[in-house]
Amino acid sequence: MTTAPNKMTQKVHNRMLVILREDTYDLWIDSKMDGTEYLKTLPIPFPTENMKSNPVSALVNSPKNDVEECLSPINSL
Repeated sequence: MTTAPNKMTQKVHNRMLVILREDTYDLWIDSKMDGTEYLKTLPIPFPTENMKSNPVSALVNSPKNDVEECLSPINSL
């Protein structure tokens, strides 16, 4: 599921994956939760200040590359 990008993510894409706040996990997976309108308010952009960004190799552009190097930061040029 995606949402609007936060300030960090908008530099590379026009949307971002939803990252739920930890205090909403139980509500999100509760099958008895009757407040669907409330649940619709949870997928919001994750706070930029709680994220960090590092450049990575172009290896990430292919799902064939299931290697650790996809997660390793590279030095920016």
